[in-house]
Amino acid sequence: MRTVTRALTVIAILGAVLGTSACTSGTPSGRSSASDAGVIAPVIVQLADQDGR
Repeated sequence: MRTVTRALTVIAILGAVLGTSACTSGTPSGRSSASDAGVIAPVIVQLADQDGR
């Protein structure tokens, strides 16, 4: 019974470690940059410069 409990504990710990490591990114902060994700930066225009577009 004790062996089963230890085996299940080890499996649970390994699952938690592997599950959280799959969510990390290659960047040190854990976030990907916009250029890595293929996201275009927003265009900021002053309200007075708008001409109806």
